Amino acid sequence: MRFSFGAVLSLVLPALLSAFPASGNNPGSAETKLLPAVLFGGQHMAELLAPRRLEKGKRADFILDAIKMPRGSSSALLTVTWLDGDFRNRGFLCFAEPETLKINQTEKPEKHSFHLNIPDRDDLRGIQLNIRISDASGKVLGAINSSPLLIATLPEVRPAVNDFYLGSQGKYLWEEDFVIREEGGTFRWKPLPAAEPPMKQVRYIDYENGNDDNPGTSPDKAWKHHPWDPAASGKAAADASGETYLFKRGVIYRGEIKGTAEKAARKSGGRVYLSSSSSYGNGDSAMIYNSFPVEGKWEKTERENVYRIKLNANYPHINLFFRDGEKIRPYVYARHPNVKFAGSDDMRSDWFTFERTERQGAGFAGYSRELKKVPGKSDLAGAFIWTDFDGMMAFPFAKKITAFDREKGMVSAPAGGFQVTANCRFHLAGALDLLDEPGEFYFDREKQLLYVMPHALSDLDKLEYSDRLYSVTLDGMNNFSVSNLTFRFGNHRTYQSAIWLDITHRPAALRMIGCSDFEVANCRFEYVSAGVTVTSGGVNETASNITVRDCDFNYSASSGIRFEEGIFDYVKILRNRVRNNGFLIPMFQAVVLNVGRVAIIAGNIFERCGGIGIDTVWGKDARGELNLDSSPLTRG
Repeated sequence: MRFSFGAVLSLVLPALLSAFPASGNNPGSAETKLLPAVLFGGQHMAELLAPRRLEKGKRADFILDAIKMPRGSSSALLTVTWLDGDFRNRGFLCFAEPETLKINQTEKPEKHSFHLNIPDRDDLRGIQLNIRISDASGKVLGAINSSPLLIATLPEVRPAVNDFYLGSQGKYLWEEDFVIREEGGTFRWKPLPAAEPPMKQVRYIDYENGNDDNPGTSPDKAWKHHPWDPAASGKAAADASGETYLFKRGVIYRGEIKGTAEKAARKSGGRVYLSSSSSYGNGDSAMIYNSFPVEGKWEKTERENVYRIKLNANYPHINLFFRDGEKIRPYVYARHPNVKFAGSDDMRSDWFTFERTERQGAGFAGYSRELKKVPGKSDLAGAFIWTDFDGMMAFPFAKKITAFDREKGMVSAPAGGFQVTANCRFHLAGALDLLDEPGEFYFDREKQLLYVMPHALSDLDKLEYSDRLYSVTLDGMNNFSVSNLTFRFGNHRTYQSAIWLDITHRPAALRMIGCSDFEVANCRFEYVSAGVTVTSGGVNETASNITVRDCDFNYSASSGIRFEEGIFDYVKILRNRVRNNGFLIPMFQAVVLNVGRVAIIAGNIFERCGGIGIDTVWGKDARGELNLDSSPLTRG
């Protein structure tokens, strides 16, 4: 199945864009812009209005709307905890002012104003508001916590309106033909050719033969590591003036790049480029691999054609791939029924189906005659079941198996808040007994043992594993470009993890947090957990002037392009191709924009996706974190 979003999607009134007020810190002024932030507290509900931008060393004003408080509530104590650069909560930061609010039990909701004086400290990346509710005697009745509110690192960036709508050759975007139309009504991908990066303040990177003590200013004196790689040393680690970083084509870079606003601050103030050039190396792209060869001595087990090896992975779950040059074949985590990569556009067509189900408290029991044929004799303790659920949107979910009865053909698991009914499809995964077909693997995280059933014995010498979540993370940066790179391989947090609930740490080959004014162009993403993810830095933050164009995504485990957690202004998602999306976890959308305010999505081609092709939220977030007043000119 192939389709295209060939028409320009743009929900704006350009002439009125200047009507958007800027954020400010003066309560009640025309500059003030408060947005709802999420509060968690069971039955104790309140709405928190937070500033669009939080800045170190400045005052931030909030409004707490007491919608529903426990009976007998008399006061609320407001404390603030802080998040470090790894988004870990490090404990108490300060009290609010005033630190205690008086609550009156009335039918009409009350509004309480308070403010914070945010400390100016280097390791402060975000805050979390904690509200402790007490009665008149001081007895604690409950608590409410806010979602993380991240600290702004750089000013917002907005392009000139006319520039935003201009395409190639001086035409407006709606005048361009984004795809090639073929006879029969099909479309073919039409990317723009890759451009060479500017050769200004160039630094050369050769992971195979480079040396970090070299000057890095010529191909024969290249560095081994990019300066933002934690493994960089010497002159590479000390660099503060390079602008164009060229990765050598034909060479595999296996480091992890972590860029921040401080690291990216150029003496010249120029734009930073992560790219490759036809003048440096061989081939059409440099390669960024999030994987390492499996090394050591393989041991044959008592099971036919099953081998094992000690693998000291840094994460409880890994992904495994066979690679022989450009020939790549993913190995699949042991599951039943076995995976079929080719065939139907429906990636769940080979799953089993429940004939009937029963509710069991917060869980379910599902029955299928296929469960009587599950390989092995174990009770599948520690294994997972992936299943559809009634009224499913875009993805199945996974839960640990709590009971398994082979004779009855029954499996039990938590329902995760969803309803599993007859005719829901499912598969089992993550047990050694399910390792029964060539091309599968199982990783015993407790014993750090990797079990493999190879297609051929020669495969064992050409396996690579991925245990890291990211290849490149850029945090709080503006004014950069990523182009002409091939990203391969990636990992998930855990096989069953509800990764759609953990936006800040969601795996991706290329991850941007709180970044504006950047472009990702003419890159390839293959066999990754996700291709490009962009978060604005929090629901009260805006990221703007961002383009993802002419990229090719093939065999992404969950997503191609994701914009989420915040507000996105002036975004272009143009002429990208997403194929075989959801090949390991048939879930998620190929392209996500949540929440968009000014954006153009056009010319994107999708082939065989496990979830929705394009998923956009305009103006009002489905979670209620943004309201229509904050985005009056956009709807979706």
